[in-house]
Amino acid sequence: MLEDNIKNIDQSQAALTEKAACQEKLGEVDAARDLYRKAERLKGTYVPLFIRYGWFLVKLGELAEGIRLLERAYRLQKNNLKIRRKLARALLLSEEDRVDEAQDHFEYVYQRDENDYVSLLGLGQVHERRGEYEAALEFLQRAVNHEKADINCKFFLGTVYVKMKEFKKALSMFREVLRNRKRELS
Repeated sequence: MLEDNIKNIDQSQAALTEKAACQEKLGEVDAARDLYRKAERLKGTYVPLFIRYGWFLVKLGELAEGIRLLERAYRLQKNNLKIRRKLARALLLSEEDRVDEAQDHFEYVYQRDENDYVSLLGLGQVHERRGEYEAALEFLQRAVNHEKADINCKFFLGTVYVKMKEFKKALSMFREVLRNRKRELS
């Protein structure tokens, strides 16, 4: 499932990158920029996006931002497979209740990308299993506010609120889960 999500995001980034490149070739700079930005906001790992968008900005004279994106492409190219393996390993270890080992892998990814949804959720789960609810809350609140957050994440945050005896916050999360679920079913 994780690999499917990563694959879908990378495919979306690839499609948006191709559209942006077409707009760029047509001289539609603003439209190209909008598409590149939209692709970047998906927080995926599609390396050609960062290369093309980086060079696009360099050509426009936005050197600092262009170089940042090119450096990101380099880091992703170098570590992409390793990061995916670390996440997969962390998820497997977590399923086997090997929490300490899972935490090491989640933290490896988190240290490289503090906005990585899976590492935020994973670290929240690790702390929750240890009964460290405040620490779990820190990661889960960031995960819930992430663009990739789904109802399962919100439900899990609600259960942590229950364990912390913050019932109003838990109730709020559960209501949101039910509203979203109702929309999905209709």
